[in-house]
Amino acid sequence: MSSNLRPFLKPGQVITGRWERNCYQAVRFLGSGGSGLVYLVRDKEARLRAMKISTDIVGISHEHRILIHLNNNCGLNDSNVVPRVYELDDFQLGPVVYHFLITEYFTGKSLGRLVGRTKCGRALAIGVQAIWFLSCLHKAGFIFGDLKPGNIILDGEHDEIHIIDYGSVSVKGHCLKQYTPGYDRASWQAGDRIADEGYDMFSLGMLLLSLVLGKQKQTGNHSLNEVISIAVKKIRDKTLRNLIVKCLKQEVGTCLESAESHEVISADMPGAEAGSEVGAFVNYVGAVSIISFMLSVAYYY
Repeated sequence: MSSNLRPFLKPGQVITGRWERNCYQAVRFLGSGGSGLVYLVRDKEARLRAMKISTDIVGISHEHRILIHLNNNCGLNDSNVVPRVYELDDFQLGPVVYHFLITEYFTGKSLGRLVGRTKCGRALAIGVQAIWFLSCLHKAGFIFGDLKPGNIILDGEHDEIHIIDYGSVSVKGHCLKQYTPGYDRASWQAGDRIADEGYDMFSLGMLLLSLVLGKQKQTGNHSLNEVISIAVKKIRDKTLRNLIVKCLKQEVGTCLESAESHEVISADMPGAEAGSEVGAFVNYVGAVSIISFMLSVAYYY
């Protein structure tokens, strides 16, 4: 589900916030988020930032509050997974008022460009980091809701993921308003659109499957059981295959326990490639157990 806005800023065009009076120069259009357009901009000190523009003040204000909370709580503020948030303001062009959110800009490659082209070792490494992020988010009382390749940036130099676009984040138990059919369990008749841990795990399973085998098409005769069968038959890496199946079956506790105890990084993983790609994350994920006990459940409103 995406915004109806079309790109309208030109490179070099300067936007000045009505309230804070900060100026930003458009560099280029980056893409469409769930509720708006995203541009790469430069601030007055020539630092690159991401600017999300929307006409939906409720939606973008919600995303702003979520990011502030995650920046300051949940054990995620030093992880480099969640972007720092700097400002919420608006500007007017003609009769239209546009609201904008300024956040940290991450360099790297969108996982949307790696669908069907990712090796098992790298997909597993991405999955481990994503589970760590989701574990922290869930313990804080939130569900991401729209986890998909286009919402994740991979920093190939450091082999780290950055998760962007938080407009879909919901409080546990609430109805999800933003989703993408291919990664939405309700579209696969595998559950409803109520925010719970299983929803995110299902999305992660579909995400990992799509990275390795390509996006699975939805047809009247293409059931979730058939998708699981495809994963079992075509993914040779046992550890990745088992993780994907557990996610699709929404075995939440098993997935989280696997990541926290490093069972997801098994000794029988084939090849040096997998070891090098995943090994960099062992210490990163190893902190999960400690962090998890330090987090308290917080409710957003």
